[in-house]
Amino acid sequence: MKSSCAPPKMTFGAISKSGWIFITVNTLAGSASNLIKKGLAEIPAVPICDGCETQLFNHPYVMALTMFVAELMCGFIYIFDRYVFNKKKYENIIATSTKKKFKWYHTFCFIIPAFCDMCNSGLTNVAIYLSLVSVQSILRNSSIIFVALISFVFQDYRNRFDFPQVAGLVILVSGLITTGVSGIITTDESAINPLMGAGVTILAALCEMCFFMSEEYFLRSLEIPPLLGMANEGLWGCVEMGIALPILCRINDPFDHGKMEDVKGWWYQLMHSNQLLGLQIGYMCVTMLNNLSGFATTKNASASVRTTFTCIRPLIIWMISMIVSWETLDKVGTPLKITGFALSISGVLIYNNILVCFPYARLKNAEKFMPKYIKRQFLDDLTEIKSLLGNKVLTNDEAEQNGVQQPETSTTIDQTSVSNEVHEDKSSKNML
Repeated sequence: MKSSCAPPKMTFGAISKSGWIFITVNTLAGSASNLIKKGLAEIPAVPICDGCETQLFNHPYVMALTMFVAELMCGFIYIFDRYVFNKKKYENIIATSTKKKFKWYHTFCFIIPAFCDMCNSGLTNVAIYLSLVSVQSILRNSSIIFVALISFVFQDYRNRFDFPQVAGLVILVSGLITTGVSGIITTDESAINPLMGAGVTILAALCEMCFFMSEEYFLRSLEIPPLLGMANEGLWGCVEMGIALPILCRINDPFDHGKMEDVKGWWYQLMHSNQLLGLQIGYMCVTMLNNLSGFATTKNASASVRTTFTCIRPLIIWMISMIVSWETLDKVGTPLKITGFALSISGVLIYNNILVCFPYARLKNAEKFMPKYIKRQFLDDLTEIKSLLGNKVLTNDEAEQNGVQQPETSTTIDQTSVSNEVHEDKSSKNML
């Protein structure tokens, strides 16, 4: 299986209309999800109990639980959709698929992805609370670097890295460092602890990498509708958070005077603030759309396509943060941040072979930019050589194995014509 952030096997021109809808929804819903989480932290402080002092809304792990509850709700939508409206559609999909049919025991395949997603979501919520949301969102692209490192270790994820990929990784690292520095030196008051926020974001990106890779590992051989897949992830996420929350509520927060989590305080704040309650409900709806569309993107395209379009989110988040005054212009920090954004996005696009800056450094690109008459002549010569040596024709599979892209007009020699030519040549020799 290809790694989550490896160059996509699927070209963007081959993505269906429904695939583009999933990608668009995933990009917008993911941006809205991060903005809502930051908005919850920006609402005026509310007491966590009767007679208690006011506190900002900071409940990262309960927020992760609400995300899994929203995913679990996809199961009810799936049941209603399948058994009321589209029963024949699901039967046709399963009948024509070459993958394994989903059985009840396959639900255990989602334990590991759900655990990785739980860690990723909890750490991401902490990072958004501590730092600027735009900086946090761009630093999450470091998951691509982790996948690249993992691909050198595990055989199942091993890929051959050529020059454009290495250049893309170097540019991406430069962008992440620049963005991180801009976030650390910022004077924006909405960033409580930028340095710690950057560190937590890197840990979240590591968990996100594990989530993408484990999810794609199981999806490549299993035929499962996106709604049902989301419900399974939500189910195991709720179970795991149900185990983790009682423990977190008893562990002292090393960076605060309270506990790691306070479920009672979360509920009290929601019941005494209509703003918090409205944003919490909105977050559950948006995160359900985000995860559902992301799951569908991974299933219908690939995880690499999903991570590629994720790099667009920081621009959306940054522009909206500027509009609502969560972030302000800074003489030093803003230029660094813009530079970091540009480098990071360019690195991701170059790494995934979308932005072609080194056209002849990769065979695939060389074929793409090679003039048609040269490519056709090269293919003709190779076909003639193979036919003379072994009376064979260069098939499409052989052309792909040799790194040759077939032109639009057929240039291969028909097997019958080759045999006739060889026979005529032998006959002429006998006559002589």
